Amino acid sequence: MSWPQIPIDSVEKGYRPTLLEADFANQIIRALNILGNIQIDQTIPGGTVTYDDEKVLISIQDLEVYTGTIRLLDADDLTKQWSISIENGVVSSVLSEASPYELKTIEICESGSTASYDFLIKT
Repeated sequence: MSWPQIPIDSVEKGYRPTLLEADFANQIIRALNILGNIQIDQTIPGGTVTYDDEKVLISIQDLEVYTGTIRLLDADDLTKQWSISIENGVVSSVLSEASPYELKTIEICESGSTASYDFLIKT
């Protein structure tokens, strides 16, 4: 069995080839048979797609599953953070906790008048 011509041309009414012609119908059948033999293999390193006259082989590298904790600062309140625990690629808990930062307001005297500035400092 050989790989069919890709793309397979459309059939038009009143023109040849038609689906009733063996060569054209067999070309479509070969394409469908090959698509029915798609295999996915996670044991082959790298990532490739190969095909031959019998099958399509998609190889993908097996990804390592993450286990650990990710901490994200809260976008609305930088004095808080989210602690996201992940076990074997699955989120196991999400907790709100105090972040290692705090907001401090400092007053600075400029040309005889004071101005307040907010600073984010690590505690």
